[in-house]
Amino acid sequence: MRSEVTEGQTITISCTVESFPQSTLTLMRINTNNQAEIIPEENLYSRPINSLYHTFTVTSADAGWYVCRAQNTEGSKNSKQKELVVKYKPRKTSISVSGSSDNQVKVGGSLTLTCDTDANPAPTTYSWSRSKNQQTDSWWKNTNRRELSLTIQRADEACYRCSSSNLIGGGDKSQPVCIQVLSCL
Repeated sequence: MRSEVTEGQTITISCTVESFPQSTLTLMRINTNNQAEIIPEENLYSRPINSLYHTFTVTSADAGWYVCRAQNTEGSKNSKQKELVVKYKPRKTSISVSGSSDNQVKVGGSLTLTCDTDANPAPTTYSWSRSKNQQTDSWWKNTNRRELSLTIQRADEACYRCSSSNLIGGGDKSQPVCIQVLSCL
């Protein structure tokens, strides 16, 4: 079972058990390392008996599998795990460069810029822009590919930025990556 939510939503996870004698309930999240993290009691509400509720505003760190454990003098039992999938717009956007280790390339050379970002779901659109002398020129490109491949011409000497968007929204622009075009001798 899985539930999908958007980062920033307020949700409630509840656990209920029928038992005699009364059970102590524990809510746990299974993290990415497959370790159980117990949700602290100060974040839980226990009413009525044999029930607990955890209400919180979701961040991407809350994604994972949740399970409740009921324990009494007769033993303990875990509920079925339920997956919480957290969707969020692109963030931590940056550009990586291949084809040059120092962002310098000769005319006629090849260069690939890759727009890297953290997003769920994955971006559907990438936007590229370039600026020269701190002036954004009319060059920009919207694409569904995260790579921008260039066969370098003199006019390609500029600072490039990328951004992306997914079904949740648009992300921030990357820091600029400046390319220096070297003349052939």
